[in-house]
Amino acid sequence: MTIQSELALAFQFFEEKQFIESKNLYEEILENNLTLNETIQLRYAYGYPLSALGLVEEAIENYTALEIIGKEDSNNEIISQAIHQAGMVYRQNAYYECVLKKFFEEKDFIEEHFNEKNLFKSANHYELGYTYLMKDDFEEAYHFLNQSLEEAKQAEDSIMLACSQRGLGEYYIKQNNRDEAIRHLEESIQNFNAAVDFIGAYEVKQIIEVIDDN
Repeated sequence: MTIQSELALAFQFFEEKQFIESKNLYEEILENNLTLNETIQLRYAYGYPLSALGLVEEAIENYTALEIIGKEDSNNEIISQAIHQAGMVYRQNAYYECVLKKFFEEKDFIEEHFNEKNLFKSANHYELGYTYLMKDDFEEAYHFLNQSLEEAKQAEDSIMLACSQRGLGEYYIKQNNRDEAIRHLEESIQNFNAAVDFIGAYEVKQIIEVIDDN
């Protein structure tokens, strides 16, 4: 089996929620003599099962290694992605203060190196907004989620449009504003479908069903 086949299998294990199998296979692959591109590909995905298993320190170490690769290769996109993924690890494991620190670090990095990349800014502002929403800081949540939506429109990216609309839908649920929540969530579904992300669309449909049940 080639390295690429093994990497694909490890990611398949993760998608099937076989997190231990995914983690173990990534670690086996890591022992090989990998090319730079293979190492980057592995490091980017290896953090997923680590985070899902609650192995926060190991996941952060993995993305720190990816960030170092980016610095050594003078690749600012890899650095930005590594910071973003570390923030995702903290958010998945509810380390909210660490989440905000990481995503503000990414925000500053994007403003310095990718200020014209609306997609990068949209993804960063979505994560900040959603984190504030989880903390029930509604003013900051709305500010960043709304910014994310505007940047997603400029980027014309269906996935980010779907995510920001979902975030705003969940914001309006917490504001007990059913009509606005449904409007944003239905637009989210349309954008997930446009991006052929039917899992994302299904998850939003489930949120609407919960609203209707209540």
